[in-house]
Amino acid sequence: MTNVVLDINNLVVGLGRKADAHRIIDDLSLQVHEGETLCLVGESGSGKSVTSLT
Repeated sequence: MTNVVLDINNLVVGLGRKADAHRIIDDLSLQVHEGETLCLVGESGSGKSVTSLT
């Protein structure tokens, strides 16, 4: 079994500081193990850059 090097559970990113802000990422979970490569693929505007910067 390899070590987990990245573990994200239920990531939510909203625009603005209010609790009811528009969510641009809602409930993202992923796990990357040692030796694995993660690629984010999607259409323009799908949240790839926001996910990686978060």
